[in-house]
Amino acid sequence: MREVKSLNQHPEYYDHLLISLEESFKYSKENQFKIDFYPLMRKENWSNCFILLEDGKFAGHIGVLEKKMLGQTVALLGGIFISSEFQGKGLFSDFILNVIDNFQDAALFILHSDLSELYKKFGFYLCGGQLQTGTDDINIKAPHDFLKTKLNKLSSFEIDQLANIYDQSIAKNFLTLERSRADWELLKNITSSDLFIKKDSDVIKSYFFANKGFDLPSIIHEIGHISGDILHILKDIHQYKVWVPEHYTEFSNSQDLMYLGLIKIGNINSLNHILKQLTHNEIEILDISFSKITIRHLDENHELPIETLLGGLFGPNRYEDLKKYPPLYISGLDSV
Repeated sequence: MREVKSLNQHPEYYDHLLISLEESFKYSKENQFKIDFYPLMRKENWSNCFILLEDGKFAGHIGVLEKKMLGQTVALLGGIFISSEFQGKGLFSDFILNVIDNFQDAALFILHSDLSELYKKFGFYLCGGQLQTGTDDINIKAPHDFLKTKLNKLSSFEIDQLANIYDQSIAKNFLTLERSRADWELLKNITSSDLFIKKDSDVIKSYFFANKGFDLPSIIHEIGHISGDILHILKDIHQYKVWVPEHYTEFSNSQDLMYLGLIKIGNINSLNHILKQLTHNEIEILDISFSKITIRHLDENHELPIETLLGGLFGPNRYEDLKKYPPLYISGLDSV
C-alpha cells in the first residue's frame, strides 16, 4: 500500500529522513542538512514535510516551506528525493502531485534542481536570471574592513538594523520573499552561513551573507547597504563569488546566466494579486491550461506558452517593457 503522510504524523522517521537526505545529496560529514535548511526542517514545519511510504517502508520525502510574496503565499519545495531502492518504479509522479495538491492557495511553487526536464513534466520551468560577479574565494581572504560573525551572535538592536537594510536594499527593489522579524529569528539557526558586517561606530552600514554549509560553499548569496542601493557594497566585494540579479552585468566577469530556480504557476487568483501589484495592473492572467496561458496585457489578450510568459515576467531576459518593474530575486539564505 502506498501512502503519503506528514512527518508530524510519523515523527519516528525524522532521524532516518535526515540520514537519507544527506546520503541522497552526498553531504560531507562536517555539514548538516537540518542546519542548512533549518526553516524547512524545524519541528514546527513537520506538517509540511511529506514522506512517502510504500508497504510501510520509507520511500521518499518532499518538504514545503510556505512564504509570502507581496502578501500572497508561495510554496518553496526542498529536500526532494526518492530512496534508491524505490527509484525507477514510477512513484515520484503521484507523490509530487499529491504534495502540490495540499497547497491550493499558493500563487507559485519554487524549487531548485538540476533535473529541469523531469520537473517540466509537472509544469515547472527554469526562471529568473542571476550572474556571478567574480571568482575570489571569500573563505581564503575576506575583505579586511568587514567583521566576520554569525547572525545568532548579533544583538536584537543589530538584527533590527540588518532587517531595515534588507527591507531597503532587497524587499524594496526586488520581487522577493517577505521576511518578518520572526523569520529573522528562524534564520539565526542557519549557523552554517557566515555574516560579514561593516560598521561606522555602532551603525551597520552594509552586510553580506556567505556560505551555507554544503549548499552554497564560498558563495556570497545576500548583500545589503544602508543606502538601499546594493551597488555601494558590490563595488567593495565584486571580486568575490557574489550572486546578483542578471542586470548587474557591469560587475560580472562572465555573461553566462544562471537560473534562479524552477517555477510552477499555482492559484491564478493569488498570482494575479502579485502581478497586479508588480505591474500596476498591466498584466492579468485570464485562463490557463497545462502548457498554454491567456493573459491581458494592457488592452490586448494574448495566448502563449507558460514557459514563455514565466521567462518574460521573471527572467532571464525579461520582456523589455517589464524591465521597469522589480526583477525576481530570492536570497540563498531563504532558498530551500
